[in-house]
Amino acid sequence: ISALVGLALLIWMLGGCATLDKDECLNADWQSIGYEDGARGHKASRIGNHRKACAKHGVAPDFHLYETGRLNGLREWCTPRNGYRQGERGKGYNGVCPKELAQGFMEGYTYGKDIHAYASQINRQQQVLKKMYADLDVLEQDLAAAEDTLVSPGVSPRRRRQLLEDIRVLEQDQKAMLNDIADMEHTLEDMQEHIGQLRANNPYQ
Repeated sequence: ISALVGLALLIWMLGGCATLDKDECLNADWQSIGYEDGARGHKASRIGNHRKACAKHGVAPDFHLYETGRLNGLREWCTPRNGYRQGERGKGYNGVCPKELAQGFMEGYTYGKDIHAYASQINRQQQVLKKMYADLDVLEQDLAAAEDTLVSPGVSPRRRRQLLEDIRVLEQDQKAMLNDIADMEHTLEDMQEHIGQLRANNPYQ
């Protein structure tokens, strides 16, 4: 059964690699296909995928029509606004934009990339804060357990002295941790305000 599942998965994966199906190959408008690929930011090498997909149907792409369409499609993709969107989402840039469009695209892309990096930094700080709260919870449980033991009957004087010292140390740690948490929350508030300003002042909306 596992072999059959593996074979089915392989067939599905191979089928998933095809960019065009039989009907699309037989009725291909290569200029439109090129335009759609360009509007999605695909490289010229994308036609190689189409060639492989259509070869088994006896169809060869028209590179001239395809590339004409792709270059027109790139004019839709290579805008400063889309550059910002790609950068803000953390997407890579594969250098497809023509020279006359590349500068504007890259200006938007860089702005978006900076916001993405800053948002990632905020996320990391939020994870640190979450860990700090978890550590505080454990510490406070230890503190509560020590206090409960301290007032329990039958605790020896020696043990009581040790518990009092443990409680003193735990309370100091608690105070320090609460201060660290307050500092982190303040830092995150400042960071959230800053990224809000960056987004509000975004010239590529």
